[in-house]
Formats: sequence, structure tokens, C-alpha cells
Amino acid sequence: MTDPVDDLPMVSLIVPVRNEEHHIGRCLESVLVQEYPEARLEVIVVDGASADGTREVAATIAGGRAGWQVLDNPRRALIPGMNLGIQRAGGEYIGYVNGHSQLPPDYVRRMVGLAKRHGAWSVGGRIDRVSETPTRAAFAAVMSHPLGVGDSRHNYATTAGPAETVFPGFWPRWVFERVGLFDERMTANEDNELSHRIRMAGGLIWYDPSVVIRYHPRASFGASFRQLHGYGSGKVKVWRIHPSALRPRQLVPAAWVAFVGIGLLATALRPALLPLYAAGNCAYAAITAVASVQLSGGRIGAALRTWGAFATVHAAYGIGTWRGLLGWAITLIRPSRQ
Repeated sequence: MTDPVDDLPMVSLIVPVRNEEHHIGRCLESVLVQEYPEARLEVIVVDGASADGTREVAATIAGGRAGWQVLDNPRRALIPGMNLGIQRAGGEYIGYVNGHSQLPPDYVRRMVGLAKRHGAWSVGGRIDRVSETPTRAAFAAVMSHPLGVGDSRHNYATTAGPAETVFPGFWPRWVFERVGLFDERMTANEDNELSHRIRMAGGLIWYDPSVVIRYHPRASFGASFRQLHGYGSGKVKVWRIHPSALRPRQLVPAAWVAFVGIGLLATALRPALLPLYAAGNCAYAAITAVASVQLSGGRIGAALRTWGAFATVHAAYGIGTWRGLLGWAITLIRPSRQ
């Protein structure tokens, strides 16, 4: 009689990391306790020449475990690391594991089941942003709220269904053979770019909020600004490759940044515009302040941090978008330097 374990598909989890010493241990420990047969699970950690203890922690956890390996990624960046892992993987299904995340014990089993049940090309779950510090709590609240991320439903939706993209990403292997690997021209938003190709090829991306993945946001306002700035400029790269990927919500932060910057100059040149400029800024401040009070439960300190997080998210993404657009314009004017 055939062992039921042999009927389960082989799954490869790819963990591309660089300088994640403070998170990689918890991440890999969540992989260790998966409710999926060890014989059908392959784990590939791809280290991008970490300068801290990331590789040592990963090697200690992986050491001697069947199906586990730690690879070197001399190119350092996440996207080449993910592609390296996919090329080395032997699984029928491929899953991306973010180094800042922790998977629920039933993650692999649920992902395989969802992909099969819905015929999905990509499946994912709800992001539970961990609030270990007051700053992380503020950004977790903002990034899980429509005012912070627009109608990007995979960040906060409570009902299952089709989505534009999902976190962290779990695909049948044949999807990469059909649409290609991650685009290494991307420096961020590589998941959005891949998801767009999947949708354009007629594939279904399925989101299920009952699968909850813990994620540790950046620990400071500065680190969060840099991350969101990268997302903004990276989104422009997606538009350059796939103009049809542009969504109106993605331009809202850039429009706000333009209003603040150009409006300031305009009021200096024409003081009569000051009431209109002040009204616009007061409206933004009031709307985000009300949301901040609601998200913080009325606690003054938490509300102020959340208010600052809203401004940081919007400004970082908006400035990043303008930086990306400026770079795009330069390449159009001087195409010989692309």
C-alpha cells in the first residue's frame, strides 16, 4: 500500500536574506514546526553576503537537517537570491519566505490546499504586522489601514478572494516556467511585477485571510521611510515595464507630495493662494488625525506616533514615486544612456 506521505507534493521554501541576524532565527524556527512531512519539504536559505551573524544563525539551524541548505548569493540583492533559490529548488511548489516573517504551523499544508482547490497560480494570506515597540505598532496600524495603503486589499481584507498580489507568495513551479522568474531589473515591488505577469497570462491570485503570517515592520521612522521610498520608486519601474499595471491609488501619495511642495512655492509667489493651501493641509491633517486616534484607542502618545507614521508612509512613497518618474523622464530624454 502506498504511504500517504508519498502522495503529497514536494514543496521548496526559499528564504533570501541579507543582514537579518535579529529576525532569521524566529523565521526559520517557524519553518521547522511546519505540519508537513519533512521528507516532502525542502528549505533553501540564500544569504546575500551578510555582514552580521545571519549566515551563522541559518547554518546552525539548517546544519544536518535533510532537505535544508544555505546558499551564497554573491550579488547580495534579494531578487537574484530568490531566483537562485528557485533554480536550485526541486519542489513541485515554490514558496517565498520573508526573513522578517514567521509562518503559522499549518502554512505549507494550507497553501498547497488553496492552490489545488482554486487552481490558483499564486496564493497568500493576511499580514499580521507585529507591534513589539510603539513605533512598530504605529506603522503596523497604518500599513493595515485603507488610508495608509489604499485599496490594496491583501493588506487588510477579511474575506477570501482574488487579489492583485499576495504576501509572501506561493506558486506551482510551472508558473515560473510559464511567465518567467522574478525580474532582476526590479529593486523593489518584484512581487507586484510578477503578479502582474501572472494576471496578464490569465492566472488567478488567491488571498485567504484565515492564513496569518506574522511580519516584523521596520523599527524606526527612518528605516520605514527608506523602505517605503524604495517601494515608491520601485513601483515606477513596474509601470515602465507594464503600463497597464498603473492604479490610480498609487499616484495619490505623489499627488499629495506635489501639493505640499508646489503649493508652498506658489503661496510664496502669490500669497492670495495661502487660504486654499492651508485648507488642503488642514484637511489632510484632520483626516489622518481622526484615523490615528481611532487606531490608537484614544491614547495620546500612540495617536501622535500613528499620525507621524501616516505622514511618513505617504511622504516616503510619494517622494519615491517622483524620484522614479524623474529617472524615467531622464531615460526618455537621453535614451542612449539607458
